[in-house]
Amino acid sequence: MTSVDRKELGNVGTEMLWENDHVRVWDLVLEPGQSSEWHRHGMHYTFIVTRAGRLKAEYEDGSESI
Repeated sequence: MTSVDRKELGNVGTEMLWENDHVRVWDLVLEPGQSSEWHRHGMHYTFIVTRAGRLKAEYEDGSESI
């Protein structure tokens, strides 16, 4: 069991906009310095960024990407 398994996981985004058997479309709104909840992606995923900025991803093994 990892440390993420022990945490209560949140939603992938702020609001689910649409879904079917293969796709879920989420809206995720983050203000500068704000974080999302720990979550898991149950399907393949991609990001479409609509505003300039940087996003830092933290993974359960402690690694990060920017």
